[in-house]
This record gives sequence, C-alpha cells and structure tokens, in this order.
Amino acid sequence: MNSEPLRLRRWVLATYVGLVGVFVMNRFVVRGWVVERGGPEAALRVVYSLPNFVEAVIGALILTALGLLARARFPERLGGLSEGTVQVGATTLSGVYVVTQELGVHDLGGANVVDPWDVGASLLGLVVALMCMRRWGLLRGAEARG
Repeated sequence: MNSEPLRLRRWVLATYVGLVGVFVMNRFVVRGWVVERGGPEAALRVVYSLPNFVEAVIGALILTALGLLARARFPERLGGLSEGTVQVGATTLSGVYVVTQELGVHDLGGANVVDPWDVGASLLGLVVALMCMRRWGLLRGAEARG
C-alpha cells in the first residue's frame, strides 16, 4: 500500500463546499422567501427539488472517494479497478439509494414525499456528477492512474 494520502482535485472540494452552501441557503433563505411570496410553480419545484440534486451529487462524490480509498487500501483485491469503474459503480450505488428513497422503498433519509420532480432532480444530479468525474477525475497526481 502506498503511504501517501489520496488527494482530491480542487473542483471536488469546491463542489462539495459550494453545494452545501447552496443547500443551506435554499433551506433557510430562498425556499421560505419563494413559498411566502407565492412564487411561480417552476420556482417552487426548484426550491423543493434542489436538495435531491445536491444529495445525488454529494452522494456520488463521497461514494466514489470511498471506493478509491478502498482501492488504495486493498490493492491486491481492488487494485485492478480503474478510477472510471469506481466512478460508475459508486454513482450506480448512489442512484439506487436516492431513487429507491424517492419512490418510498425505504425511509433512510427521513420522511419523504414521493414526487416525480424530486426523482428527476436526483437523476440529473447523478448524471452531472458522473459527467464531471469522468471529465476531470477525482484524484490528483499519480494515484489517479491507480
């Protein structure tokens, strides 16, 4: 096992921090403002479905980072997996979680209302996360090549 720590690319950290900020602003400022003023239907859909988008992106990034950490920790078993394979596998796992939650199969993320717009936001978040990971990768330097 390589003793050097895995280092995430800056875009991953910026995306994580930025999306947490967007989530907090949406939850405590924007959503209340839109609902209180009786905003248009499209604005209501966005403020109610945005947390699902954020959850999908962050979930895919975290699961991918954990998968890459497992690959580095157990090279004899997982060393043959490429970063791309880990990205797709982690995004798939994240997708199973968020979609089954949205469809009411489980309630692990708290009370949930089944809403097709939420499912769409979750799927969009998964696609965006996977596209970004495939385009820019998650790891810096030699560890990215696995």
